[in-house]
Amino acid sequence: MTRFDDYPNIQTLLENIAALLTLYIALRIMFFITFVVDDQSGAFESIRQSFQLTKGYFFKVLIMLCIILLFIALPAALSGMMDLALSP
Repeated sequence: MTRFDDYPNIQTLLENIAALLTLYIALRIMFFITFVVDDQSGAFESIRQSFQLTKGYFFKVLIMLCIILLFIALPAALSGMMDLALSP
């Protein structure tokens, strides 16, 4: 039986594919909790509604998530740098 440890390029390729697939699924279902809370839908119905909501808007949702993360990560990084600069 072949091990992927013997082929680092294939292992890296599979890891990248898995990461992209995970990102795609996460972006498509990121609104499901909204449907659970607001519509009181079940779990599978909420996931289906989230897929319908994000259909055709993958890159818009991705950009929106990046902007939100930027607004969260940038102040956190700046405060961390300020802590380092002010520490004795």
